[in-house]
Amino acid sequence: MVAKTHVGMFERFELYQQDPGKARQHGFLDEASYQEMKKTLPNDFRKIQVDPTSKALAENTAQRVIAVWQDALLGVRHSAEKHISLDGIGFVYSMRLSGLGVISGYSENPREGSKMDALASVMWALKRYSEGVVTLVDLERSLALYEGTQPLR
Repeated sequence: MVAKTHVGMFERFELYQQDPGKARQHGFLDEASYQEMKKTLPNDFRKIQVDPTSKALAENTAQRVIAVWQDALLGVRHSAEKHISLDGIGFVYSMRLSGLGVISGYSENPREGSKMDALASVMWALKRYSEGVVTLVDLERSLALYEGTQPLR
C-alpha cells in the first residue's frame, strides 16, 4: 500500500509539540508553518488514505518475502532519541510476529550495499511488482540480494 500522506509528518508534529523551540529541526520554519501544514493532514494517523495494490505470489516467493521481513525486523535496533530526516528517503516496515505482536523498524538513507539498502530494494521491487512494472524475476533478484548480504545481528 502506498500512503497518500507522508506518514513521517505525524512524527514531526509529535516532536514539535514536545519542543516547539526546535521548529526548524523538525521541518517547520515557525508556528505559522506548523499550523499551515497541520491543516493538510488527518488528525489521526489511522485515517491516512492509501492506494492498495496487490498481485499474487507463488508460495515459495511469498515465504521468502516473509523470511526477509522477519529477519530485518528481528535485527531492528531502536535509537534512544527520535530523529527525522528532512531530506533523503526513509522506509518504515512492520509485521506481526507470533508471540511478539507487531514489530516495526525504520531505515533512513540506507548506505549503498548494506543490508538495509537490500531491504529497500525488496520494498521497491514488491511495490513495482504489484503495479505490474517489474517481473517476478526482478522481485526474486531483489530477494536474493537481501539474502546474500551480511547478517544484521
